[in-house]
Amino acid sequence: MKPLLLMFHDLSELHLGSKKAVDRYGKPIFFCSLGYLEKFFSVSKSKLSERIAMLAFLGLIRKVPDNEIPGYLYEKANEIAIKNRKCDTVQFYSIPSYSTLRIGLTSFEAKRWKKQGLKSKGVFRKRLEIKFGNYVADRAYPKRSNEALKNRKKRLQAIANNHQ
Repeated sequence: MKPLLLMFHDLSELHLGSKKAVDRYGKPIFFCSLGYLEKFFSVSKSKLSERIAMLAFLGLIRKVPDNEIPGYLYEKANEIAIKNRKCDTVQFYSIPSYSTLRIGLTSFEAKRWKKQGLKSKGVFRKRLEIKFGNYVADRAYPKRSNEALKNRKKRLQAIANNHQ
């Protein structure tokens, strides 16, 4: 888990100079596909996805929801997804400041996780939704929120239209 978190920090630092591409908290956003990460870690995309969801649950990284991505970046990501016949756009991330408060909240979330009897394996949106509610599930899996699923349907329609 630690090497993955360090990789996210390295990617974030590459985007520190970008004033345009920031999340609602003013933190630089960047994207990274699971395929790209898979090249550096000897685990499957599904395992990487679970680990990333765990980091997002703990608040150590932030999966930026599509509606917070600057328009020009979202449009480009959407074009690429349609061109490559993908249902989802690439995930954008940001890294929060690791303040005393953030570390305290991370510790609190870890205790909640453990109290629910969860492990780092089998981190699925539905499980988080049942145990912690929609807000937490959306934080770990923003591309599966109700709003994101509506955009996904539009993208699937565009893919179908391009191949008729």
